[in-house]
Amino acid sequence: MGFFNAVIAAFSEGHRPHAALLVEHDFPYGMARNWTGIGTLHLYDVDWIGCGDLVKMSDLGFGADDAAQPFTMTLSGVNPQFTIEARTMPTARNRSQKIWLQFFDPDSLQPIDDRYLLADRVMDVMGFSRSGPASRSISLSSEDIWVGLNTTAHATYSDTDQQARFPGDRGFEFTEELRVGSRIDWPDFSDE
Repeated sequence: MGFFNAVIAAFSEGHRPHAALLVEHDFPYGMARNWTGIGTLHLYDVDWIGCGDLVKMSDLGFGADDAAQPFTMTLSGVNPQFTIEARTMPTARNRSQKIWLQFFDPDSLQPIDDRYLLADRVMDVMGFSRSGPASRSISLSSEDIWVGLNTTAHATYSDTDQQARFPGDRGFEFTEELRVGSRIDWPDFSDE
């Protein structure tokens, strides 16, 4: 099965499909879905709110040399009340952000082919800036889902850590005794 068969067919017939990005954020208050066009787009049984030129995006890197590339979206032209709401909402850190590529017929805005997942990311922190009395912007950075692959998952593989995560679990109860050269005799339950 090839990718973008209908898009390739449209190009071969002389049509020029348009491309847009669909971005889905799993915020604590619910899903936010945006696209890089203007207006509301009903697609995949949900509404995507157009951002047009109000949103600027950094380049979406694809991990040259296996490096996790940061990505930032900046929403400009927001009013002070929106900034206050964004500052007081629960953190979006470590929540999902997905970015898709979608091709459209330029006249009807009907999708051509299915969307293609470009990036599955994890949101990091929100930033806020202000210039002048009324001009504000909000930025949201995210990282590749594999950003922590080579780091520990904040675990020490100790009984204390395991009890904090899963009270009553005895999986790491004997880790202190498992030193090189030590021996633990397995209990014999045959006479019970």
